[in-house]
Amino acid sequence: MLPDTLRDKNVCIIGLGYVGLTLAVAMADAGFHVYGVERDQRILDSLFAERAHFSEVGLNDKLSEQIRKGRFVFANKIDPAWPTTVYIVTVGTPIGPDKRTQSESLLSVISAINGVMRPGDMVILRSTVLIGTTRETVKPQLDALNIPYDLAFCPERTLEGKALMELRSLPQIVGGVDVESTFRASQMFSFLTPAVVRVNDLETAEAVKLINNTQRDYIFAFANEVASLCEVIGISADLSPNFPPVKSRVPGFRQADPAVVSLFGRAPFLRPGLPRRSRRAQPGSRLAVGHRRRRREAALMQASTAAP
Repeated sequence: MLPDTLRDKNVCIIGLGYVGLTLAVAMADAGFHVYGVERDQRILDSLFAERAHFSEVGLNDKLSEQIRKGRFVFANKIDPAWPTTVYIVTVGTPIGPDKRTQSESLLSVISAINGVMRPGDMVILRSTVLIGTTRETVKPQLDALNIPYDLAFCPERTLEGKALMELRSLPQIVGGVDVESTFRASQMFSFLTPAVVRVNDLETAEAVKLINNTQRDYIFAFANEVASLCEVIGISADLSPNFPPVKSRVPGFRQADPAVVSLFGRAPFLRPGLPRRSRRAQPGSRLAVGHRRRRREAALMQASTAAP
């Protein structure tokens, strides 16, 4: 449980979709008093019935338990009477028809927080945002209050189906607007997960979120390419039991088996871009060396052609 000396035992989580609700239940289970805000009446109706509006392993039991213990309460707007010292923003920032990030919901939430913030409160963003959003868009709105506050970006990185487990085990990335904000947010999350990774600034933490999302996209894209290959050569694409589990979320280089690339020679018309680009990115691989050699030769040819 939380020590009596902890400053931030009461937190407000704004946006009770997948990211917000799983975090709310995990924090309540860790001993925090959580005050949730959600405007969607359909979601609120589910919560009043002590049920999540999506499927997640173990969530409904934990949700019901924390509601009955009084550690998790919720409403359709922030109540100024709540004794919260931390506001965690988990509203979505979807991509619009113009392919641009829609930040209206985020800005609306920050405006609502401005109306109830007290001196010394902390605001934490977890939503996916463009790099620079926390400093260039959120911070000026908070500065307008002319009161002391802390500000940090602490990205969510959980997988659907494993959120409650991963919230209590995955390292939490923390980047603050200053050293004080970074350490304060780190202290709070240290009661949720045993590992907290402090990064240099807000932008680094925002980048980690984007990189993590992109890494997932690559994994899904590669799985789709493998499935297409398997269909063409007549083997089952259900190979998952034969693959070792991924033990690390930290991006890094890993030498790929060249046979993986050669497999696609059986169906060259599929143009398997991801495996070839992956091999090209590996230092010392034959594809990488060949690619660099061809670029040098092309550059030399261009230089000799341009020479008088």
